[in-house]
Amino acid sequence: MQRLQLMEKFRTLEGVEARGALLEGAAEARTQAEALGSIREGKMLIDLHARTPIRSLEFVGLPLAVLNDGTHAVLCPYDYVTNTPELTDGVNAYRASNPGVTTVFVTADRVSSAARKTFESADITVIEGGPSNW
Repeated sequence: MQRLQLMEKFRTLEGVEARGALLEGAAEARTQAEALGSIREGKMLIDLHARTPIRSLEFVGLPLAVLNDGTHAVLCPYDYVTNTPELTDGVNAYRASNPGVTTVFVTADRVSSAARKTFESADITVIEGGPSNW
């Protein structure tokens, strides 16, 4: 059932360059929770694409949508994002390889205040509550 739901999301992204990145991320799922996260990522991508067309996709541990204006939107299906060493390292590595790119981090629900500071220090805008709140 989860595979069918994911394929439905995949079809909706027809015309998006490298949309296979959604499937690449899903293929890394090792648990049912991770599989459900992939479905949620797909829904977030569809919601974003309906609001702001996506030009291409990449998978950088999370889906990264490149919008038509060049903005990068990193989509996170988690309910709550905390500030961890992995988050800090990931944000720093992303920013080092993408200096000056307008970037937003879109999470399904909330981000801790410490994590928000990590994003803001890298000039990444945080959107809580999914693409509909952007």
